[in-house]
Amino acid sequence: MTISTYLCHVLGEPPEKATRLHDCTIRRMKAFAIAIHIPVTLWAVAGFVIASKVFGLEGAPSAAIAALCGALIYLIERLVLATPKVWFMNVARVLIGVVIALLGASAVDMIIFDREIAQQLRAEGEARITANFDLAIATHRQTTETKKTDWMRVQEQANCEANGTCGSRVRSVGPVYRELASQASTLRQEYIAAEANLGELNVRKTAALAEWRSSPQAIDHTVVLEAVTSPAAGAMALLEVSS
Repeated sequence: MTISTYLCHVLGEPPEKATRLHDCTIRRMKAFAIAIHIPVTLWAVAGFVIASKVFGLEGAPSAAIAALCGALIYLIERLVLATPKVWFMNVARVLIGVVIALLGASAVDMIIFDREIAQQLRAEGEARITANFDLAIATHRQTTETKKTDWMRVQEQANCEANGTCGSRVRSVGPVYRELASQASTLRQEYIAAEANLGELNVRKTAALAEWRSSPQAIDHTVVLEAVTSPAAGAMALLEVSS
């Protein structure tokens, strides 16, 4: 029985030496050489899928990572073959097989369920953006209502002072009335500004949701975090300025 030069080089054995081996040994060598291709191929495919799908790398970097993963596993397999049969080497091979199985299953899941994963991440991103803006809007709306209440209260006091039904009980538009009217005017401007900022928050919320829905990189984890936190930070900053 003969063995090809390629399979001899895969095992690191000289081809001229392999021709002098027994048939059983040659068959075993063929089996080992063919078996090495299985984990190497699986790791190369898993490395390419993870690099391209998870980290969003281009074709050339993904192929380089796939080649690196395949070469690493090939070296490990060669090391296993060259090492005497001991229990810890068998454990190492089992662990390598488990890792390969897990990565392979994850890669297949990402490919098969890519659309479902993207939809789920988009939905979660929309929910976070909505929750962050709704919290800021609710807080700002309460502030706006408080400013309106203060304005109406001081305006009522100014009107009351003017017609003499309260305050000094003197119907006039004297210094007390003018002071109250000035305060009411200031509070009214603050209320108008707060109401305008509230409307701007709603506009920002709509724009953030639209930008998120149209984002082609919504499945990327980094983009998810940036898209979610940036609108919230903007909403809170706008709230601080307006208050």
